[in-house]
Amino acid sequence: LATGKVLKKSDPPASLLKSLQTGSASSVVMDGYLVSLAGETISAFSLCKGGTEAGTYQLGKLKGVKGKGAFRLMPWQRTAGVFAATNGETTAIFGLGPKGLKHLRTFEGVAVVGPVFSVHDDETAQPVAVAVVKEEGTQIQLMDPASGNVQPAISAA
Repeated sequence: LATGKVLKKSDPPASLLKSLQTGSASSVVMDGYLVSLAGETISAFSLCKGGTEAGTYQLGKLKGVKGKGAFRLMPWQRTAGVFAATNGETTAIFGLGPKGLKHLRTFEGVAVVGPVFSVHDDETAQPVAVAVVKEEGTQIQLMDPASGNVQPAISAA
């Protein structure tokens, strides 16, 4: 890697390439994956395994979604294996790892996921922080990225 020498080239799947070329999909690079949102479908593709698909999720399967607006990917904040998509009233948090793409949790409101820095670098499952914007202020919760379990919220006015 330090030499910059290209060891292998591979083409992305045709469906991903078409949606990115036509502008019908938004995308974000997260860890070793390209995450794409086209319509109601989130797809993840491995950048290290020749563009193989790591999973898809139909946003129509989400329960309790408020609002009818289109979902969009939130900016990735270097949270290992975790990203979010929102329609402005509901935010879905997803995990991506060796077992593929999975829905972790849904929050009412616009939420963003951020890293939690700790003095314990050896922890295998670092929690992530989820900040949800509400009328009464911002609520912050720690979430386990493996299970989607959250700790009680604290409020920041």
